[in-house]
Amino acid sequence: MPGPLAAGPAVGRRGLTCSPPSGYDRAAMADVPSDASPSPRPILIAGYYGFGNTGDEAILAALLRDLRALDLPLAPTVVSGRPAETAALHGTDALLWTDIPALIAAARASALIILGGGGLFHDYHGFDPGTALTSDHAGLAFYGTFPLLAALLDRPLLLYGVGVGPLFSDDGRAWTRAAFAQADRATVRDRASRDLLQSLGLPADRVEVAADPAFRLPPAEPARVQHCLAEVGLADPPRPLIGVAPRPWSVGVDPDAWLAAVARALDAFLERHGGSVLFLPFQASSDPSAQDAAAVARIRGQMRRADRTAVLPAPAPPAEMAGLIAACDLVLAVRLHAAIFAAAAGVPVVGLAYDPKVRGVLAELELPAQALDLAPAGLSALPPALTAAWEHRAVLSAHLRTAAARLAVRAARPARHAQELLTAPPPPRPALDPAVAALLPPLVLALSLRLHERTQWARRASEDAAVRDQIIRDLQRGLDEMTAWARSSAEAVAQRDQTIQELQAQIARQEEALADLRAQLANAHAQLEAIRATRAYRAYALLKRGLQSVRGERNGAE
Repeated sequence: MPGPLAAGPAVGRRGLTCSPPSGYDRAAMADVPSDASPSPRPILIAGYYGFGNTGDEAILAALLRDLRALDLPLAPTVVSGRPAETAALHGTDALLWTDIPALIAAARASALIILGGGGLFHDYHGFDPGTALTSDHAGLAFYGTFPLLAALLDRPLLLYGVGVGPLFSDDGRAWTRAAFAQADRATVRDRASRDLLQSLGLPADRVEVAADPAFRLPPAEPARVQHCLAEVGLADPPRPLIGVAPRPWSVGVDPDAWLAAVARALDAFLERHGGSVLFLPFQASSDPSAQDAAAVARIRGQMRRADRTAVLPAPAPPAEMAGLIAACDLVLAVRLHAAIFAAAAGVPVVGLAYDPKVRGVLAELELPAQALDLAPAGLSALPPALTAAWEHRAVLSAHLRTAAARLAVRAARPARHAQELLTAPPPPRPALDPAVAALLPPLVLALSLRLHERTQWARRASEDAAVRDQIIRDLQRGLDEMTAWARSSAEAVAQRDQTIQELQAQIARQEEALADLRAQLANAHAQLEAIRATRAYRAYALLKRGLQSVRGERNGAE
């Protein structure tokens, strides 16, 4: 599951104890004095909410719409991957899905816990039951947390139009069965989910077949839809307009093969019937492998008629997405809720059943042949299936409107169960359901092992921190010594600079004295030259040469 981005509103925390408060009575949660105005009943709602999936946000929008239509004052709190976004989009309180103390506090304060809707009970990506009730929980371990809280705190639990399967592991099957055994009311969105639960040994009367809540979501106003189409260059699109809602998928299939087959099928349809294609991404994710936009790019990149396509730049809010699909003439749905939105609007749809839930919803719509596999046989049937859906659009449209209206009625049943549980709660359970109780010993052991591992990790981290602190102290000591050396060196440099400055001053003074001596010498030389130029000096020089000549002659005579 995607990671959280923001913390939710403050929720009072009372620690991690899970025992019901002293004197707690389920019925007291529903009693309202006749002379007092009713106070809002707190409800905790959990599912795959706040993780950027338009289909799941559509489920939550429809669920809240039906709950708010009840003649009850309610205060819903939604468990979310992005609480701030969920609160803004749906007008509820929200809390972070990994904040275990807040989850426990909110469950304790709730008059009802709702889990769903959506396809929550599967273990495609593995299942570690030891992560339940920890901040590491994900997938089935996360969803299984809420039946556990309902059991430990004795709170009514409603499973709201959920999907079940596939379940590959014994743990996955055991936890799913326990969740339904714990529920005070359990509804699933299709008969395939009910049949799987019965194969797990759950009594038939424990599960009611409802439908996906999104069947009850009204689309956005036409003016808003037209604005969205204009923003992607389809204000007046060439008809037929084909809505395509792909997703990345590689479990048990070759993604290159099926994406290429979709590209070929769309090209073939456009070349035969004309029209245009609108790609509709439902999921935004920080994980590129889970980005619908990546699947869109790969399909468009292989199409010869990519110039006749447009792409919604990001997943639209649920009502807008429903309106965009209603504006299409034909829908190719890999995403489940693209098929649901198409059916509700009476738009012919072909589904690619990457998951049994796509085949399941088309079976509920009594059109199982409209679901094709991602295996080669199903992909080879895609081009004729699109053509057949278009050529028989009038019959398909009428059938889909009728079938979707019937499912919309079924999808309202869980809200009525919520009203029953809030106004007339079932009596407290004398003991944990055996299916739930069977989960507790291995869970306690797993949590104990996790606690031991975390304790060991904390001890190692503490030891590592002590070593780190010693290293930091040694580095600080070395830094202090280097700082003292640098300070001493700076002082020595300053002293040297002072000495150099003094020597430079002495040299300057000596150079000035030398210059004075040179000036005096030049002056004496000038005076000497002046003397040499006088008559007296010339006479003296002649007399001197004469005396030297006489003295030489005398010496020669001797």
